[in-house]
Amino acid sequence: MGDPALAFGLYLGLGLTWACQSFLFAAAPTWLLGPASRGGLGFRAADAAGAAVAACGALGLLRWRCSEALARMPERAPLRAYRVATALGVVVNVAAPTYARSLADDRLPRDSSAVHVAVALTGAAWLLGARFATDAADAAAAMMLQSHATSRAVAAAGLADAGRVAGALLATLVVPRALEAGAHAATGLYAAAGASALLYALSVAVYRRVLGDVSDDGAGGACAVFLEVPARDVQRLVDDCIESG
Repeated sequence: MGDPALAFGLYLGLGLTWACQSFLFAAAPTWLLGPASRGGLGFRAADAAGAAVAACGALGLLRWRCSEALARMPERAPLRAYRVATALGVVVNVAAPTYARSLADDRLPRDSSAVHVAVALTGAAWLLGARFATDAADAAAAMMLQSHATSRAVAAAGLADAGRVAGALLATLVVPRALEAGAHAATGLYAAAGASALLYALSVAVYRRVLGDVSDDGAGGACAVFLEVPARDVQRLVDDCIESG
């Protein structure tokens, strides 16, 4: 690739994407099993396992019912799919701890159907976001490496593997110690939300680097990009969702 800054951004995004997803799935059980008084859901292991099964079922139903355009977004529009996935990560990981607050305030019974459905949908959103983000990052890297040596493809694969290991290792080392020090049970989720926000910003920077001025009025600038790109993404996402397969 002729642009070193663009190549660096794509390589960095690939490694960090896998690290973020690995961190999230290693840290999520802390929130699920943690006591409500500390911001967790207080689930039993059986409840958490049932929620995981329900999340997989919900994701399978969504993939079965969604349009072909939406299912193929990571392949045909990897940067847009990546922005959608990272934005979803921010929203879900910030919103999810509200369930725990409701439990702690006794507004919802711990075994209520509403809580279990909400947790299952949260899990499905995690899985969908992870799939979109990693598939899009891999697709962008593959496009970048089409005309380059095999050594660069090996380097990209190595970054992805290193990201997986680093994310899980960071979660297992940091999150338990943070809880022992009195941190919130959803600390891992908030950290994942922050990482997703940074990855979203990185993806918008890469998008601007590729396309240059993307503002409708030609004003350009970071503000125009961050205002207009999300609006376009939402519109195209709606179009993909309603498109018949």
